[in-house]
Amino acid sequence: MQFTYPLILWALLLLLIPIFIHLLRLRKFKKTRFTNVKLLQKIVSESNRSHTLKKWLLLLARLGLLAAVILAFARPYTGITKETGPVETIYYIDNSFSMQAKGDQGTLLENAVQDFVGNCPPEQTFSLFTNDNTFEDVTLEDVRESLLALGYSTKQLTLEQILLKSNTLVKDHSATKKNVVLISDFQERLGPRPDSLPDFNTFFIRLHPDEALNNISVDSVYLTKEGLENLEVTAQLSANSTSGNVPISLFTGDRLIAKTSVGFNGDNMGEALFTIPAGTELDGRIEIMDGALTFDNTFYFAIPEKDRIKVLSVGENSDFLGRLFKGDEFEYVHNSLAGLNHSLIESQHLIVLNQLEHTPGSLIQLLEGFKKNGGSILIIPSGELLDDSHNRLLAMGNTRLLEKVENTSEVTDISFAHPIFVDVFDGKVTNFQYPTVNGYYKVQTSLPSLLSFPNGEPFALGAEGFYVFTAPLDTKNTNFTASPLIVPTFYNMARFSLKLPKLYHVLGRNEELDLPIQ
Repeated sequence: MQFTYPLILWALLLLLIPIFIHLLRLRKFKKTRFTNVKLLQKIVSESNRSHTLKKWLLLLARLGLLAAVILAFARPYTGITKETGPVETIYYIDNSFSMQAKGDQGTLLENAVQDFVGNCPPEQTFSLFTNDNTFEDVTLEDVRESLLALGYSTKQLTLEQILLKSNTLVKDHSATKKNVVLISDFQERLGPRPDSLPDFNTFFIRLHPDEALNNISVDSVYLTKEGLENLEVTAQLSANSTSGNVPISLFTGDRLIAKTSVGFNGDNMGEALFTIPAGTELDGRIEIMDGALTFDNTFYFAIPEKDRIKVLSVGENSDFLGRLFKGDEFEYVHNSLAGLNHSLIESQHLIVLNQLEHTPGSLIQLLEGFKKNGGSILIIPSGELLDDSHNRLLAMGNTRLLEKVENTSEVTDISFAHPIFVDVFDGKVTNFQYPTVNGYYKVQTSLPSLLSFPNGEPFALGAEGFYVFTAPLDTKNTNFTASPLIVPTFYNMARFSLKLPKLYHVLGRNEELDLPIQ
């Protein structure tokens, strides 16, 4: 049998105290007059034997009780195996950002390092690793300075990764005992404990904050609305307990451009909305004031300057397209179908198929890949369709052109709620000079309408980068190209084809970036 605290066994000397008390105990006798001495002698003899037995039993009970208490404080245990070979020890110290929580003497990470440095035997050889550093076969003196200067890491190993790495650090596989000591606050993001642990003696040392942690963090930042004049940026906050209003600030670089306060709902979630002018290049930073954990009080993001919108027109060379897509905002190119440079397609943002009588299968294949990669397509049909190839192309948008209607009609219905026309009109227009169309195709589609005829048939329809007109836009068939409606319609189709890149990327994850270079 072995003892965790063997020095407490010195307290067994206290067992001498009850022995001395029983041996030196003095009894006072009281004289009582009694006539029959013979009877008295018999009674005294029997009483002495019984009293002596009780006295020794009481002594043994007191000694046993006191000895049991002393042994309990010494914490005895039985060694299962006898260690005759070397012992190998591997330590893991969690230096993730959650270890910034306050402990009894500084942060949890500072407490962990100080306890390790203060209690690790100087002559012991061990391996130690953190989320981003590894020290193999070292002594305390080898790593003392590195540990005292240990910083926080954006990387967080899972519990499974920690145990797998511990296994790779084992050098002496013949060691009788292999100890793995994990020092962490064991947040949920470490993942569940594996069903089977490696063949180690694994010790989990959990560090707790000095007090309940009431933390508020900035979870995400995203664009709520991308309008013609303004962008709406939303910052989402979360708290782990009921919180009041929290001040939140928006910076670009070191310049404060907006400040507000955020309240929290019943789920301890809150949102802050910032409005900035469209086209603003923003080196953004969201900041809140929260003293619990500081690493999640700042959120960095960027809204870069928009590139020029690349528009490729294929088919008829219509003058109105060149007039609409001119200026510094656009990079407009026209190709005939016969002279189309297929290598241009991949680099475009919007491709306009203008009145093609026939669409080659090779071009349809290229356009399908272009659309899957986020490109936008606008289809203007020809007055004379030679075959059904146009419907193979329109199948990308669950759309099909049917018979042609030779009838003059006005375009009277505008879908004001469609994203193309949001922020275009101050209100619903009733006295507008509507364009007219001499002929159009009926259509079978699941796409929403942008512009419609009085009978409900769509003149323009589409969403999410796929748009279709149901009539040719040459001047013989319509005066739409001279209508004020054409400007916001085509402009927004092109503007939405160039989406802003992701506002931010998360450290420690693999990310894909598209670069506009060759």
